[in-house]
Order: sequence, then C-alpha cells, then structure tokens
Amino acid sequence: MRRPLPPAGWLLVLAACSMAPAAQAESSLSLSRPRSFGDIAAQTLDETGQRLGDARVRFAELPNGDVSLLSEIHIDGGATNRLTARLAPVDGGAHLRPLTEESRTELAAGHDLGSLQIDHAARVVRCTSATGERAELAMDEGDRVALAPMNLLFLPLVRGEATEIAFQIAICRGGPRIVEARARLVPGQPDATTRPELAEVRYELDFGPVLSAVVKPFLPRVSLWFDRAKDGDWIAHRMPLYSAGPTVMVVRAGVSPEALGLDR
Repeated sequence: MRRPLPPAGWLLVLAACSMAPAAQAESSLSLSRPRSFGDIAAQTLDETGQRLGDARVRFAELPNGDVSLLSEIHIDGGATNRLTARLAPVDGGAHLRPLTEESRTELAAGHDLGSLQIDHAARVVRCTSATGERAELAMDEGDRVALAPMNLLFLPLVRGEATEIAFQIAICRGGPRIVEARARLVPGQPDATTRPELAEVRYELDFGPVLSAVVKPFLPRVSLWFDRAKDGDWIAHRMPLYSAGPTVMVVRAGVSPEALGLDR
C-alpha cells in the first residue's frame, strides 16, 4: 500500500514580484528579511489546544549572505515534520528569494514517509516515496511555488499592503503537481477572548471553479497568525502534519491558544 507523502507545508507568500532575468531560472517570489535570527521556541497542539509535543522555527544567516530556515514539528512518541529552505538575498539584501526547499516527515521509530523537494534553480519538484521511488515535475521559469517561508510571504496582507496574494503549492500525493492558491486575511473583528493585535491569514487551494466547490468541504483549514503590534511577527500556524495526517497547531512559546480564537 502506497503511503502518503508530506504536503506542501505551511509558511510562504510575501510579494510575488522581483522577476528573474530571462536567462536564469529563479523563483519570482520576493520575501522580506526576517526581523531577527535565531530559534523561536513553540509547542505543537491539537485543534482543541491540548499539547502534543515541542516545535521550533529557526532563521540563520549563512557566511555567504544566504538565509536558512528550519521548522520542526514534533508529536511526542509520534510523527515529526521538518521543513527547510535556503533563501538568497536580492535587492541589495533587502529581500530574499527561495533557492531550495524541502518537507520531510517521519513517523515513530524513524519510519520515513518520504519527502517533497523544490529546486527553484533547476525548476523541478521532486517527490520521493517511503520506498524510495522518485517522481519529478518541471516548473515554469519564474515560478511562484511556495513551501516553507510563508511567515515571510504573507506579511503584505498583515501590513495592509495587499488584500490577496496568489501563489502556487506543490503536491506529491497522487503524483507531483502544482496547484494555484490564494491567501487572504480572515475578515471580522476578534471577539472578547482574542488579542486584537493578532491577524489571521488563511489560504485555500484553487482547483478551478467546478472542482474547488466539490473538494472544499474536505480540505483542512490552513491558517497563520501574526502580531500586528510587532511588525508582523509570526505567532502560530494550523496545518496538516502530513498528507492525510492530523491537523495540528504550532504556537509560539508564551502565547495562549485561547487568544487565537480556534473555533472560528
């Protein structure tokens, strides 16, 4: 029986600008630099707010000026999802462009579910199954595919610089393919239990007008939360741990899950 592969993960969509020169193969996404580098401690929760394990997000500046991103989500005694990305400085270092990204999931006892890799320079999506089978899909030049740094990609929405961000998601389940996606702020004022400075961004996959209406009720809600009072600092995100896996919350240390209004 074929096991599911990790989904195109959480975190990425800042501003789809800064087009690459025609002679080069590069992502067309341009991301703001993180405000600070180092580890961000977090915890993994279920959708009711019960703790499942530890998590962390880390940005590091590399000697050549590139930036690395690591996101790890753990369930105690269970699965671990690891997202990594390497980002190159552009615009004199003011922005970043994704070079490579990867999502890999392991179950308990180190059983590998497979991986999803994106090589923007080579313009290829690589899906590797638990048994080592590999399938590849070519991407268009100047792709808008996003996998890891969505906490940087959604900042224009949080800062009021955009009302919608269109990007692309790579999916391995059922064979590699690329799907259009759109992200927007969740409308409405927070209720009395939430923190008014928190902004929730939710994104949805776009399979076309007919198919999207059919599959939407079966798709998980994917959200990211940001702190407007701190220039869009990442606070939390909600995502499936892996394809067809449980939906989990990853919440920054010191933030109460009740503040996020999880029942919305």
